[in-house]
Amino acid sequence: LFIVLLMVGYLVYMYGELMDKTEKEVLRQIAYRDALTGIYNRAKCERIFEILNHEDNDYAIVSIDVNGLKYVNDTFGHSAGDKLLCSFAEVFKEAFEGVGTTIRMGGDEFVAIIRTEHLSDLNNALKKMVVLEKDAKLPIPVALNVAYGFSVRRRGDAVTAMDVYRMADANMYAMKLASKQQRMA
Repeated sequence: LFIVLLMVGYLVYMYGELMDKTEKEVLRQIAYRDALTGIYNRAKCERIFEILNHEDNDYAIVSIDVNGLKYVNDTFGHSAGDKLLCSFAEVFKEAFEGVGTTIRMGGDEFVAIIRTEHLSDLNNALKKMVVLEKDAKLPIPVALNVAYGFSVRRRGDAVTAMDVYRMADANMYAMKLASKQQRMA
């Protein structure tokens, strides 16, 4: 009887340990996932930036802004805006699958981080994103449209990941401005 109780006690203990480990893993996953889109979030991005800052490797950062989110929210409601963001997140994940880490920074801002071994795939991923963006079927009468820019950090460059992100963001805003000027002309 003592041995049986000892075995049961051990099994209960092991079950508790397994559940604790599983719970911690689930919480870790939740901490790094965007609740709306399911892709990584700003906290994950900051963690990756820390890692990149301690390495001397080539990488690229793509900054993306979903155009028209305010218009969609104001015209069709915030649930439609959420659908727009989720639709883009699906396009984004598919375009950068196997190429880079996809992240929603918040609002309508997204980031892709491309490591050295996939830098040669960056332009193809961007082209694929543009094609998928044009083909996306939205539940609202607007077209999915984004502005993007990227910046590449080369080995030996004395810049932080945040510096590279800011350069990518500036390039994205240049694309956004050029697009607005082209529509006005």
